[in-house]
Amino acid sequence: MVKKGSFLVLLTVFLLMFSSIVYAVQLDIKVTPVKDTVFKGEEAKFNIGITNEESVTDTFKVSSLNLNWILNKEATDLVIGAGKTENYLLVFEPLGALKPGRCGIVLTVSSKTKEEIELEKVLEITLVDETSLVSSEITSSDSIDPRRESSLKLQVSNNYNLLLEDVKIKMSSGLFEREETFDLEPFGEEETSFSIAFGSDIQDGDYSVDLLAYQDEKLIGKDKSKITVSKYPGIREVVTPENGILTDKVTVEKINEGNSIERVEYGKELGWFAKLFTSSDPAPTTIVKTEEGYLMKWEFEISPKETKTISIKTSYTCFVLSLIVLILVIAGLYELLRREVVVNKKLLTKLRTKDNVAKIKVIIEVKNQSRKEFKNLKLMDRIPNGSKAGEYGTLTPERTIKGLTTLSLMWKIPALRGGEDRIMSYSVEIPLRKGRIGLPPALLKYNRGNRSLVSKSKQISFYLK
Repeated sequence: MVKKGSFLVLLTVFLLMFSSIVYAVQLDIKVTPVKDTVFKGEEAKFNIGITNEESVTDTFKVSSLNLNWILNKEATDLVIGAGKTENYLLVFEPLGALKPGRCGIVLTVSSKTKEEIELEKVLEITLVDETSLVSSEITSSDSIDPRRESSLKLQVSNNYNLLLEDVKIKMSSGLFEREETFDLEPFGEEETSFSIAFGSDIQDGDYSVDLLAYQDEKLIGKDKSKITVSKYPGIREVVTPENGILTDKVTVEKINEGNSIERVEYGKELGWFAKLFTSSDPAPTTIVKTEEGYLMKWEFEISPKETKTISIKTSYTCFVLSLIVLILVIAGLYELLRREVVVNKKLLTKLRTKDNVAKIKVIIEVKNQSRKEFKNLKLMDRIPNGSKAGEYGTLTPERTIKGLTTLSLMWKIPALRGGEDRIMSYSVEIPLRKGRIGLPPALLKYNRGNRSLVSKSKQISFYLK
């Protein structure tokens, strides 16, 4: 049997739970946006309907907590009769410079007399990005042949819940300029098609089209589209021969009547003797030896509406000139390939001490065999690690560099006139491990114009008994 005191406690807990449940459903909120899509600096407005579903008159409070949007005036003493609905206008002001996008605001309506009576609603405010109110795109259903009139389609979209009237879309590219006007419903889309005659001289490839949307001269959208112009070939060849007693001339014209860059070839076969006296403008790309003689071949690219001309002339009167050119070419090649500055390395003395050390006197001669002056020459000689160098001649090494197996001696020669020579000498003591001693070649680095050249001496090897 349940005691009377226990029964009263259980009854009290039940009544409290029941009253909480009842209070939780004795309030209703309905929110109607008045202006929830706003521009920078504008206020957002909402109508709120609060229904008191209690059996008695109550006082309510409306508040919100958001760091970006501040409720213009919080309603703290809203008296609503039992079963009555009252409507209020809520105004939210932006705080500071806000980024465009959507923002959720938690709105709280609570009873001032009963803490358990409280409801929350999330209000959504969209801050418009004024430069992206409108999106535009140009498309083409077929590939664009510049020789024919082509149809393009312009699609325009309203990105916001706003009515946009008299929106001008300005299209601009290297191919055409055009303007279209639209009225756009909130979140609406419009499209239009138009024809463009590009002209046969338009080159194939992708072209960018700038799409700028304006309303009352104010930029409200910026996009880029791509259109592709297809290629059409059209290479025509014209050959004009001109024959004489001692000359044979051919003029070849390659004409690109298409709209794309074309790679073309032309070949002419000559006997080995005729080839000696044949000149061309431009020079052939390749010359291939065949069973009959030589095949001269030209390869090049031709832009649209461009003409390339090849002139081939065989003249036996140029025999003497050819010999002169050949001699000049040989002389030029000799001048190009020969070393103007040479390096000679030799041993002046060599002996073996009682301590099993080879003492050697080394002489390095640098000689300029040309008539030109060279500047900033660098000479390097190497001796084995563990060796000791000294007793330098007129020029002392600028520095020494220790490597893994050798010690490098570095000289710098500021200038070397034509016909001049320089002599560097030094003594070196090398610990003997075997009877044979090898000294690496001396290296000289110098510049001729933009080319960097290297001369080196012979390697020296000898035995000490």
